[in-house]
Amino acid sequence: MSKILEQYERVNRWYRRLQVLERQKTYPSNLQESKKVVRTILLLLMLFKLKKYPSNLKPSKKSRDNYIDIAYAFFMNCYHLADWIDKSKPKNKSYLDPYVYVNESSFLKFSYDLCIKSKHLKIYPMKKKVDEDIGLGRLFRQGVGSAGRKMTFDYVVTYKDKNGNKKNDKVIDLAKSCISEWNNYLNKEGLIEQALLKHFKQTSIC
Repeated sequence: MSKILEQYERVNRWYRRLQVLERQKTYPSNLQESKKVVRTILLLLMLFKLKKYPSNLKPSKKSRDNYIDIAYAFFMNCYHLADWIDKSKPKNKSYLDPYVYVNESSFLKFSYDLCIKSKHLKIYPMKKKVDEDIGLGRLFRQGVGSAGRKMTFDYVVTYKDKNGNKKNDKVIDLAKSCISEWNNYLNKEGLIEQALLKHFKQTSIC
């Protein structure tokens, strides 16, 4: 398999995992259910503290941590697709530098900052592309549903724009835009067709 195609498919697999978690995202539908959940959590915390909880009530891995772990993995692999393109692209043709493309992209530059932040905790201000304090989190909203007040939330990328205003962009929307940007680049440069052709030739030989 072409190395470019290999990493491109890996990025898409991480994106599909995000899509699955996004569809599974749930929260109590009304205030009464929310109170029940809070009471249950408090009870579990008390049992956990006393170490007298039954085995079936042991706290499970938080869905929040799982979502954010997968989101960071997506953006890390998304940015590093530039490395795979740079080191694997054919030498007999000139291409737009993938790193230049990332810098000029309104969306892929987020993947760079999130990649560096996830690996090194801090981003040097001179090397940031969006915001050195960029991060991932949850944004809660309250609305009105058929059963009363309804609490919802989104996983978001938090950052400050050039004017210092705090912004929250949905993780799933930004991830989708990053995929679209890479699709545009690979199609424009003809790298997808070449990667697929090389892949089919290799599999047909095997």
